[in-house]
Amino acid sequence: MRKESVCGTLLPFEELEYASIWTGTTVGVNWFVRKYAIRFSANYSLNNNVNGVTDTYENVGRIQAQFAW
Repeated sequence: MRKESVCGTLLPFEELEYASIWTGTTVGVNWFVRKYAIRFSANYSLNNNVNGVTDTYENVGRIQAQFAW
C-alpha cells in the first residue's frame, strides 16, 4: 500500500511599510512519502517592487527535501 500524498499552496502578500507597496505571490507543492517521513517540496515566488523599490522584480525558485527518522 502506498503512503504518498501531494498538497499545494498559494500565498499572496503585500508589504505596506515601504514607499512602493511590495507585492508577491508564492506557489508551492509538497510531496509526502512514507506517511510524513520524507518530504519533497518545491515553490516559486514572484515579487514586485522588491524592498519598496519601484519597478524591481525578483523571482525565486526553491527545491527542498526533508527526511525524518
